[in-house]
Amino acid sequence: LLTSYRRNAISLAHIHTSALMQQELFTLIGNKMATKKNATSALTNDQCIVIFGANGDLCSRKLIPALFNLYLSDHLPQMFFIIAIDHNEVKEDDYKKRLLEGVNKFSRSGKADKTAWKKLSGHISYLQGDFTNASLYNALNERLKSFDATAGNRCNRLFYYSVAPRFIETISEQLY
Repeated sequence: LLTSYRRNAISLAHIHTSALMQQELFTLIGNKMATKKNATSALTNDQCIVIFGANGDLCSRKLIPALFNLYLSDHLPQMFFIIAIDHNEVKEDDYKKRLLEGVNKFSRSGKADKTAWKKLSGHISYLQGDFTNASLYNALNERLKSFDATAGNRCNRLFYYSVAPRFIETISEQLY
């Protein structure tokens, strides 16, 4: 279904990357590596970060606080989108409030500045669906196309799997 989106995409499994995100040592986006020690400016390629299992503890405690800190330190490109995907039905505003609570509690930079959080949360959208149902991937495809149109080019993709191991193969096959 998303074969055309395979190029320039990075798929990451939770088991291999959670420690990296937790420590915020680096971020892999669009085949570039930015470290805190050697990064001199923001990445220039437009990015779309897709988080599967986005309503779980890992996302609110580790991933979003890490992305917030990367945003504050200009390690994210000017044009980026975060698509949070989970099977739970949640209102987007309620979801963002939960993420803000996680940032306020677990971010290394302390409580979020309201203006900075408002800007970052404007890049986050929530997509509800069943990981085993093709309709979720159709909706994801449409959302990615919409973001590409907004950016004026095809954004690089990063897929982060924060899901039970039984879903990794299913999600990967649907993305392929």
